[in-house]
Amino acid sequence: MRKAYNGRTIIATMKPTQCYWPGLLPALLITCMALGSSCAVAQRSTIEPSIEAQATLTNNANYEAGAQREADLVFNVFPAVSFSRIGPRLRLGGSASLNLIGYADGTQTSRVLPQANVLANLEAVDQLFYIEAALRANQDVLNPFFPQSDEASTFNKYTYAQGRISPYLQSRLGDDWRYLVRSDNSYTYTTQTDTALSDSYYGRHAAELVRTPTPLGGSVRLQSDITRFKDQVADEQHLETAVATVNYAFTPQFMVGVRGGYERTNYTSDDFSGAIYGADLVWMLNPRTRLAGFWESRFFGPSYQMDFSNRTRRFATDLSFSRSVTTYPQLLLQLPTTGNVSGLLNAILVARFPDPLERSRQVQDLIDRQALPQSLDGAVNIYSQSTNVVTSGSGNFALVGVRNTLALNVYYTKTVLLPDAAIPSTFIGFNDSIQKGATLTLSHRLSPVTTLNAAAGRRETRGVQQSSGVVTDQYRVEVQANRQLTPRSSAFVGARYQQQDSTSTQIPDSNETAVFVGLFHRL
Repeated sequence: MRKAYNGRTIIATMKPTQCYWPGLLPALLITCMALGSSCAVAQRSTIEPSIEAQATLTNNANYEAGAQREADLVFNVFPAVSFSRIGPRLRLGGSASLNLIGYADGTQTSRVLPQANVLANLEAVDQLFYIEAALRANQDVLNPFFPQSDEASTFNKYTYAQGRISPYLQSRLGDDWRYLVRSDNSYTYTTQTDTALSDSYYGRHAAELVRTPTPLGGSVRLQSDITRFKDQVADEQHLETAVATVNYAFTPQFMVGVRGGYERTNYTSDDFSGAIYGADLVWMLNPRTRLAGFWESRFFGPSYQMDFSNRTRRFATDLSFSRSVTTYPQLLLQLPTTGNVSGLLNAILVARFPDPLERSRQVQDLIDRQALPQSLDGAVNIYSQSTNVVTSGSGNFALVGVRNTLALNVYYTKTVLLPDAAIPSTFIGFNDSIQKGATLTLSHRLSPVTTLNAAAGRRETRGVQQSSGVVTDQYRVEVQANRQLTPRSSAFVGARYQQQDSTSTQIPDSNETAVFVGLFHRL
């Protein structure tokens, strides 16, 4: 089965009300490269095109039950390119691909699905003024209660593309002080779905002054969040916060702090303003183990973020727990990828490959050689024009051995409409839900050129509040064998079985069996 390509891309500036920005992408890319190359004296660049073809024979392409099931032969072609460029002022890296999906019997809509994840950063003024630009394009699940197909299918999916332009000032004032003034402007475009979804703008504008705790430190941060959907009748959604922190470092590795401030918002039917208070913690247990987070009292209740990470030469762990108020375009911009296998492998290889370009190549080589996915399944980002309260927790683990590589992701996400929200849910039937599940993948090298990979996963989506009582369970098992034909080419064959059961009479119980075969070539 094809592995997703993750990277980062570029976007151009535009008025906040305009969401049709993709045509401006080449202009900004060319401008950044021109400015970056004008002062380049030592640059490193890589570019690696590839192509993959896959054929999948499935007995249930429409994920229906009984006599309504329809078999089909699905063809996929994936032209892709990954690239990076590191210069004195310009850093550019990422990947982009197209997923050309065709159904021989037309059971689903044949489409061309774009995938991209690219990031560029330009140091326009030495150690002062920077411009960061990015574009992420991918597919997501529309209804989390319906069967969730893989990327070789168009069932129950839509395409989103989010571009971001972020100019910012950043510098130091002496040894202990630093400041940041930053404006993040993102534009989210949705398409390739039978259900109309509105495009949106999200902006985060912030100014921050920080003193490093030596041992006493602190910070002051002013922030304004703005969310606006195209053709939205209601006013744009605002959240303004002002927060000050006071931190004390008992040792260079252990710091605690308190925070307080004020916020105002129109997320609720009646505008709200009130106090913020909370606490901070940073604990570096050793150079490879870190625990950091905060807790706050906010207008929607407790808010928190706690992260734990640990790295060894063979094993990596990432744990994350959070509760926050968010809008859909903000969620896409800020939340990290769940089950990021490539990120965990990158952390494991830091000590062995300090150079980021060489480490990136080693990670990609390991993923290709072991037939690993770039990321594991996680919770769905639910599309909604309303403001939601999202509570989540996840655990990601990776173990790299001589012949075996294992990756595990466990996740929990609860999404509910903000009480007394000014804007109602876009999809009342499935906005409020709890998603939880786990995915395990194990790869074993049978020989220097042959790898066997097995994956198993379970996800449960449970309705809460208005959709209470609706529960769907999906199970999935997949086996794949890879054979390296040449140093740059490989072939693979595999099979999968998945089953979904639901308590809702409107969601049919279904199962699917499929076999697939494909070729991959790095040009």
